[in-house]
Amino acid sequence: MTNNCPFCKIIEEDTLKQIQKDKGDWIVIDSKPKKSNFHKLIISKDHTQDLRIPTGLIEEVVRENNLENYKLMCNFGSFAEIPHLHWHILA
Repeated sequence: MTNNCPFCKIIEEDTLKQIQKDKGDWIVIDSKPKKSNFHKLIISKDHTQDLRIPTGLIEEVVRENNLENYKLMCNFGSFAEIPHLHWHILA
């Protein structure tokens, strides 16, 4: 765990029972939507900024939630508020 990283804390502790799916190197949590009705985060279990795309897991979340239109987003490098690889699925 990296100090003060909220995603590392969720992965290690999950005290709020936020983890909905645990798939190998990735977890899925339901985020509190700011501007959309649907907001899932797919978070790497490793504290890394190495860009990887969990295509199969993204497709699984989209299919399970019957999403026809969605936005997939990854803030990377200097754009990342939290320097821990994660993807947003918004609908």
